[in-house]
Amino acid sequence: MRVIPIALQQDYEQTVLTISHAIRIVRADDEIFRYTDHDRRDEVDGEVYDHQQGFSASGIVTSSDLAVGSLELNTLHDGSLFTSIDLLEKRWDNAKFLIFRYNWSDPSKGVDRALGGMFGEVRVKLNMVVAELRDLRQYFEHGVGDVSSEGCPYRIGDERCRYPIESLRVTGSVTSVVNRQSFIDSTRTEADDYYGWGQFTWLSGNSAGITRPIKLYDGPNKKFTLMLPMYSDVQFGDEYSVIPGCRGRHLADCRDKYNWVLNFGGQPHRPTLDQLTQTPEVSV
Repeated sequence: MRVIPIALQQDYEQTVLTISHAIRIVRADDEIFRYTDHDRRDEVDGEVYDHQQGFSASGIVTSSDLAVGSLELNTLHDGSLFTSIDLLEKRWDNAKFLIFRYNWSDPSKGVDRALGGMFGEVRVKLNMVVAELRDLRQYFEHGVGDVSSEGCPYRIGDERCRYPIESLRVTGSVTSVVNRQSFIDSTRTEADDYYGWGQFTWLSGNSAGITRPIKLYDGPNKKFTLMLPMYSDVQFGDEYSVIPGCRGRHLADCRDKYNWVLNFGGQPHRPTLDQLTQTPEVSV
């Protein structure tokens, strides 16, 4: 339930308003950004909100039902907040935000939380960056239930699979670069395809903090190939961490690789479509 501090509500009722909007953003890499649309820097609840970014928020649309509230955040595309590399690397995906109103003449009167949620689509439009912000009711739009499949629909280590995959995380560094998508760590000793469909996270270098799924792992040549190439150069000595993947196969992965077959989420023995639709045979 939305609660407006009494002192701030009294300010709303005045003829001359000294009300500004501020936004607090927390990215997935835990970087925090704070901005205000006031024409000077303000301190609210012990945190400083900068005014130089020049952001503006469109009208906040909310409703009393389960319709998703949303708005657009507009700011100059000058590289001071949204850099081209960050956008390409999707560093802003699923960033958390809170937009609130406050009295810039007396921030101690409290804040009026207008909208909180997650970043949606972020796009460049002329010389502006436009970010779609969606409130938490978007989660009510997610589908409920699973679709039958031969392979396992779970993601290795998620709340349904529950395999302790983090215990298998290892670190290393690049010893040879093929291109931005493929590179080698000559110290690796794991079997062929052990890291296939795993998660690769850069710990240093131009892409530090970025995680990419692994397309292939060539065990004999100790070579990683990511699903998509990096937008920045991969260099000798770049450090990483990696966890093995799972291709959702009943025997090859769940039984033989992880010994976790009791948690397999697929239906490998289900009837095929031909079996379900074939004409029944009648015994005489």
